[in-house]
Amino acid sequence: MFHIFAAETTFNDNPDNAKLDNNLEREIYKYRTFVELVKEAAAFGKSSPDLVWSLKERCTSGIRVPEDHATIYLAKEWLEKFGGRNVTLYMDDDDGHIIKVPEDLKVPEDHATLVLATEWFKKFTGRNVTLYMDHGVIRVATETVTIPNTILLGKGAHEVYGVEYEHISSVVNIVGDPGVERKDIVIMGGIWFKEGIPGNCHLQHLTLRQAKECGVYGWSSFTMDDVLVEQCNLSGVYAYGTGVVGRCTNVEVRQCGWSGVAANDGASITLIGAKTTVHHNCTKGNSILYGLDVYGSSSTIQLVSPLTKEEVSKDNGGGGNWRAETESDINQSMYYGLIKMITQAEFQTFISEEAAKASRMDALSESIKSTFTVNVPEDGGLFEAVRAVQLVNLDKNFTADRKITIVVGQGEHQIDGDYLSIFSATNIEGNPGVAKEDIVIMGGIWFNEGIPGNCHLQHLTLRQSKECGVRGESSFTMEDVLVEQCGSYGVWAAGTGVVGRCTNVEVRDGAAGGVVAEDGASIILIGPKTKVHGNCTDVDSDEYGLTVYGTDATIQLVYPLTKETVSTSNGNGNWGVRRSFLKFETPNINQIRTID
Repeated sequence: MFHIFAAETTFNDNPDNAKLDNNLEREIYKYRTFVELVKEAAAFGKSSPDLVWSLKERCTSGIRVPEDHATIYLAKEWLEKFGGRNVTLYMDDDDGHIIKVPEDLKVPEDHATLVLATEWFKKFTGRNVTLYMDHGVIRVATETVTIPNTILLGKGAHEVYGVEYEHISSVVNIVGDPGVERKDIVIMGGIWFKEGIPGNCHLQHLTLRQAKECGVYGWSSFTMDDVLVEQCNLSGVYAYGTGVVGRCTNVEVRQCGWSGVAANDGASITLIGAKTTVHHNCTKGNSILYGLDVYGSSSTIQLVSPLTKEEVSKDNGGGGNWRAETESDINQSMYYGLIKMITQAEFQTFISEEAAKASRMDALSESIKSTFTVNVPEDGGLFEAVRAVQLVNLDKNFTADRKITIVVGQGEHQIDGDYLSIFSATNIEGNPGVAKEDIVIMGGIWFNEGIPGNCHLQHLTLRQSKECGVRGESSFTMEDVLVEQCGSYGVWAAGTGVVGRCTNVEVRDGAAGGVVAEDGASIILIGPKTKVHGNCTDVDSDEYGLTVYGTDATIQLVYPLTKETVSTSNGNGNWGVRRSFLKFETPNINQIRTID
């Protein structure tokens, strides 16, 4: 796929400019920004070998800050648009690739022009190529480079754009210039790897200093190598969420107000390397803070042998260097996870397993591009399927008008954590040849905020979510779905412009309310099989079968449905309105109404 950038004439291939010697030309390109190089490559039908060489070199090192972009924020914004895209280059002169041509193909004897020769070549070889003449030899010169997802950070103090963090929402590597000492490459503030990034983010050879909150706040997986984190107001390195893995090699964390390194809610942090140290943290003195800290029984901090917690974590204030005296004490707690040492062999096994997962994910993503379908469990688990669809949706080199469908087969499909989080337009449908009661997702679905397009659930059962069965912060549709026995609401939508359209959906036996619209969202109920009953089973619940929060949210029932026929036998009441947590206006019961 070709990607055309807005171009303006630059020096290299302008026929009005004299040709420069190779060495001089490459020297000039060193002072061009990455964007200027890409524009020049796109400005003409061919590029000099030195332009191609320079662009390939730059793709290897990354987008430079401040040379290519003045700030990390600007570089990050540009990479979110163009990072990972392929750019096809056509080289001229002596570095072109000689191709074998049939002996009877001659220019100009058999084909008067190069254009005619090109057309002949396309016809008889089945390849789309660009040909040109170079000293009587026909050449095809195609070089494909991929715009890197790497920011190369130069010497100096680099301020973050946000108040507390530089927010990262796609795969990005931020690497300090290896020719500059780490202490001289400083990010003044914290880095937040936001939830749902498909792939690993990386920090290397730099210093994070004086973050107003955490130095590194990882809601998606990340790696760090040769990084100093110091003087943060809160924790130095903090990982949060089931499946989030932070791998820290030769990382020093010091002089932070809260815990030095912390894992929470199912996250895992692995500490590696002789230079890894966590010291003089917990400067705020709070006794519940530690050098190494784990929250939640499924969270872990692992130290790869020969590292031990005694060697790594020293001289921290607060409650001490780690949360418990022994590993067994931590392991037996329902509130705190595990700090343990693992061998090099165990670590290598883990690395191999992660590489195998990544390989399977890549293969599944490529398969989806051709079939537009992924089958669960045949092609992988539900989490893998959702992740692969997200990777395809984010692939800037792949576009398609057809929707991608995850087909879920018979059985119980367990979700780890509170939700299966969705971050891109996704369709999850049960196998139509199996009854929906036999296609069970054990847990909840969260359509995260900001998804462009619609998400869809069809012909399946959502059961025993720890929180909501469906949590919609982006628009969604549901058809022929049973939602039951949830720990909170059955179907919940929140946010201005968010629309949930539910056709023949049954919501029952939830602990709190059945169907809830809040903060400007709208839920539309359609179809004779739509029922909301037996909810509010928690005796302390003050919700309803149908609940609207605030004056700008609605629940609409499409005629002939009425709230009286749809919502029945719910513990605290079948319908009602409540004030928003954000606003104090009193809503109107007519916000739950039948429409034509």
